[in-house]
Amino acid sequence: MSGKAQREAAEVTYVGVFQPLILTMKTHHKRFLIASRLGGVFGKISRYANTVLIALLITSTIPAHTIFAQETPPVTYTFQECDQIEEARLRDELNSITQSIFEPEKIRLEIEAIVDRKWAELDLDSTVDAAVDAAVEKARSETDWWERVKSNWSADTTKELTEKVATYAFGSDSFANAVNLLSEDIASELLDELRVMTAKSASSALQCVQAFIGDTFSQTMAAVLDEHIQERIDEIVVDPDPESATILDILELHPELLSGVAVIVGTQLAKQFAAKMAQNIAGKIVVRILGKLATSAIPLVGWIIGGGLIVWDVINAGEGAFPQIRAALQEDQTKAELRKQIASEVHEELLAELDLTELSRSVSNDVYSQWQGFRSKYGRVLELAETNSRFQGLLDDTPVEDVKKLADFVSVVEAKLGSERLESLLDKGQFERLLALPQEVLEMLELGVDPDVVIEWANLAGESVVLLVATELYRVASPSDFRDRADLERVLVLDDAELIQKAMLLEREERGAVLALPTVHIKQVLEALSPDELSWLAKAYLTKLNAQERNVLVDRILREPKLITELGVEFVQVTLLKSQDLEETLDYIALKTRDRLWVSQVFDMLSSIRPALSGELSWSLFWHYEGPILRNSLYLLAGLIVLAIFWSRIRSRRQRQDVNVTLVLPEGSVGSGSDADSQDREGKRDGESGQ
Repeated sequence: MSGKAQREAAEVTYVGVFQPLILTMKTHHKRFLIASRLGGVFGKISRYANTVLIALLITSTIPAHTIFAQETPPVTYTFQECDQIEEARLRDELNSITQSIFEPEKIRLEIEAIVDRKWAELDLDSTVDAAVDAAVEKARSETDWWERVKSNWSADTTKELTEKVATYAFGSDSFANAVNLLSEDIASELLDELRVMTAKSASSALQCVQAFIGDTFSQTMAAVLDEHIQERIDEIVVDPDPESATILDILELHPELLSGVAVIVGTQLAKQFAAKMAQNIAGKIVVRILGKLATSAIPLVGWIIGGGLIVWDVINAGEGAFPQIRAALQEDQTKAELRKQIASEVHEELLAELDLTELSRSVSNDVYSQWQGFRSKYGRVLELAETNSRFQGLLDDTPVEDVKKLADFVSVVEAKLGSERLESLLDKGQFERLLALPQEVLEMLELGVDPDVVIEWANLAGESVVLLVATELYRVASPSDFRDRADLERVLVLDDAELIQKAMLLEREERGAVLALPTVHIKQVLEALSPDELSWLAKAYLTKLNAQERNVLVDRILREPKLITELGVEFVQVTLLKSQDLEETLDYIALKTRDRLWVSQVFDMLSSIRPALSGELSWSLFWHYEGPILRNSLYLLAGLIVLAIFWSRIRSRRQRQDVNVTLVLPEGSVGSGSDADSQDREGKRDGESGQ
């Protein structure tokens, strides 16, 4: 066999969890398969049967019939004390365990049982009987009377006739078809049996790994391995695919394989190799014609007939040795010899095609790779369990479902703080306290929050620690910022990281005043006001008003945003806090913040005079808001009065100057003196104007 062929040696891997079990065989250059070898011995195998056999070899599904392994007693796992083995010797121990399952003698017994059972299921006894009957009749018709008589005492003649009958019987189409079916069933069930044997081998090896993990590290980690495999099996049960059918059938028929750590995980390589196996088989199945080799499967028949049946019978002398040949070929001993020869051929071919040592090694290697993957995933946890007794005790008490959480905490703490701090936390019992916290707390550790502070937060928050992490309160505050858990929960109830950050910018007293507002107002006021506005509002008003007044003030601010500017005026603040009617005063101030026409301002001022006179409105507040408009109004009024007086005087003077004088002149002097008179009048007016 070439080196390449050796490297392509078959491995039978039962994929108990991740991959379906696939039987792969070593590639050989000799043209031989179990079914075709049987055909070469007993008869012609049809091309249709060859195709079916190829399909059976390639597929990994288990037939519905009960396979032989179910009838065998459960496997007794006989291996060394794996809980006391050293890791360096673990691979060798796994090899020993898997090889014990694949002992050639065990396989030979399995094959014989398969052949016997399939022979009975197909009723090949009747097939042999019918084929022998037909062969005897054919040989008799071809043998003359003298040869038949001669065969009664001639061993050579008897042997010759026996070989002819055997050749006809076991070379007939009926017998060849029967052997073809038998070879198919044997090959199919042999694959199934090898799958089960591989599953048992892998299960034994995994039990060894489990025992090793349990003693060396912790029983919890052994259970983690078992849980991991069981989860995969559950996935297959819920959503099986065609390749998983093999797994489910084997698990149903062999529940003992689930004890401890369930069954083995297979490799992708085995699945890929199936395609190569199919190509290898396709070129080897050919139709073979039986010849004299048919008698080589029954060497005892010729000897029995030739040496033990030389009996003279006058009555049947004409029949010769044919009755004895018929009886010999149809007796149970001959059929048993046929089954034995078939089993021997199957066993010989299996050993030739399949390197059992390589197969067992592939199984043990696969199991060992699972251990390596497991160790890689939980390496630091296993190391601590082996070297730190306190951690091992903690691990022993950890539920299987929390082991991943434990591994995450170990990884983060060690990455952020180092191994020495991790050891210190373990010695002080603080790591155990951390592990008892929800998984979300890991986020705080990842961001570099000291474990001592994390524990302080957890003690303060209690069950609210998850909300504390979700809102990132720990990033803008410290546990000392809160009096107690109730104080903390008043902040957490905001359930908004941005609002919480705003609230935490306030002093404790200011924050308390804001958070004492009705819930519906807290979020609104935090969203509406800036941190500075929140601070002075709380300091100037909220801490000095009673609950009802605070609610009124905040409600009015939310409805009248411009009011916040007025409330910042010191005079307004002092006046408002002294007011006997806070709501009425706020209404008045809010009115003054609105945009109004001048006429409306005057009207509002006049309307405010009455409450000011009655004492309902502070005169100082009235003058603060109405003073400017009142002064402007008075100035305007005074100006109007001055203008009115001035205008009145002007009108009165004009009335005095415009007095009409009527002169009566003689008629004769009217025309000549008119111009002179006009000039005199103009001169007088100018003189008066000059005066």
